[in-house]
Amino acid sequence: MCVAFFVFAAIAAIPQVAADETVTICHRPPGNPANAHTINVSINALPAHLGHSDLLGGCGCTAIEGVSCGENQPPCCAGLNCVPDITGVHTCQPVSASSPMPQGGACTDSNQCDPAHPCVFLGPNDGVCGG
Repeated sequence: MCVAFFVFAAIAAIPQVAADETVTICHRPPGNPANAHTINVSINALPAHLGHSDLLGGCGCTAIEGVSCGENQPPCCAGLNCVPDITGVHTCQPVSASSPMPQGGACTDSNQCDPAHPCVFLGPNDGVCGG
C-alpha cells in the first residue's frame, strides 16, 4: 500500500513540476516596444508570448559566436551577423568581407561593413554601418 502511494504521488506531481518551469524572455509590450524588458514566464505561457513578438532570452544582444539568432531570438551583438547555414538554422557569426553587416547593422569597426556604408561611431565600440 505504501509503495502504491509513493508511485501515485510522484505521478500526480509531474504536471505541477512542468507548470513550475520558467523561461527567460525579452517582453516587448504591444504598442510600446521601447519598453522591452527581461522577464521569466511559465513554460506554458511561452507560445502566447512568442506569438506577440516577444523573444527567447534576455533583452540584451547575443555576443557569442554560434548562438541561435533569427525569429523569436535576441539579435546578435555588434560585430556578429545572423547567418543561416545550409539547413536554414541561423547563428551569430563574425562579419567578414564576404558577409558584411547590412546598412544599419551594429559595428565596432568599418571592416565589418560594406565599403559603401562605413561604420559611423556613436561611442566606443558602438557604431552603425552607414550611420
